[in-house]
Amino acid sequence: GVNLGYGIAAKMIAMYIKTRIVVGGHSTSSFAIYAHPPIDSLLLVEILKEYDDLDINARARIKNYRWTQADSEQYYNLINELRKLQICMGAFWRLECFWNASY
Repeated sequence: GVNLGYGIAAKMIAMYIKTRIVVGGHSTSSFAIYAHPPIDSLLLVEILKEYDDLDINARARIKNYRWTQADSEQYYNLINELRKLQICMGAFWRLECFWNASY
């Protein structure tokens, strides 16, 4: 069978939740507030550009994250790092404001 990495599966689930809950008219629900944004390298690059004052360790952890190869521990370590930035404007999925669709 096909062996999807945790990071790939997490992105697929986040995309489903985004479509079903966030875009589906429930963006202020208690579930949506905690929903993870779909994490990929495009999003992370933009976050690093925006937050150039991150401490060197946080910057390295975000920069070195490989979403297609991540296991559950790496994924949740990244999620915790992103939550520390406190940039989510009330709902964690809003982190997607940094995703640049022009790539």
